[in-house]
Amino acid sequence: MKDPLFCSIINSYPPYPALARAWVRKALGSGVSNYIIFCADDESFNALSREGITVRRIKGEDYDVPPQYSNSRRKFGQIPFLKLVIVEQLLAEGFPVVYSDVDAFIQENPSQLMKKLFGDNDVLLSTVNHPKAYPLGARRRWGFSLCSGWFALKGSAASSKFIQDLKKSKGTDLQLNFNQYVMEHATLKKGDDQASFEIDGIRFKLLDQSFVSRSEFPIDSYVYHCLRSPSQCLGWARRFLSEDKIETPEP
Repeated sequence: MKDPLFCSIINSYPPYPALARAWVRKALGSGVSNYIIFCADDESFNALSREGITVRRIKGEDYDVPPQYSNSRRKFGQIPFLKLVIVEQLLAEGFPVVYSDVDAFIQENPSQLMKKLFGDNDVLLSTVNHPKAYPLGARRRWGFSLCSGWFALKGSAASSKFIQDLKKSKGTDLQLNFNQYVMEHATLKKGDDQASFEIDGIRFKLLDQSFVSRSEFPIDSYVYHCLRSPSQCLGWARRFLSEDKIETPEP
């Protein structure tokens, strides 16, 4: 199996280009070099590409974006749907794919462990296990929720089906759609935040916070997914990079 390809998507809304720069530097320092940052506007694409960062331009008008995303007044607009588009596109290119928000910083390269987990699973979903985990319905039922900001797919027909099913969701909140999908199709209980289960032939594995730390402060995990505002997450990233002394990639 190929090593996973890590991807993210941003626009030029502050501080996301700065977070993307920090994400890349942290990834490179952890030994992850196979990544792509998708840019949803020319400004972010031009800025990052000039710095030698691996980027790809994506335009919402090139895809059949559902009206609820196109008409959204939220600052992210079409980006939640385009997350699914870029993952589907990369799966079609033959890679195991990791989607990572740019505030989810790689602390240790997880690729080898993920390849082992993909032996028995098609989709790896990270969990959010803290008293204010969103959405409320999932937290009440399970004591945790599923995170749409860091997930991985094997590159199988089954993992592609999962993305296609999510693209049919009617809401614009991808986090809510993730959780609703599992709540409607699987039976999980409190304490099942490391569960394995199957939905319509798609094999899922949940990754607890020893793998992806969705917490306020960093803990020992493969990935630290900052549970703060974007500007505060950028502060944590700069602290990481100062400690690591990682050089910015040359153009």
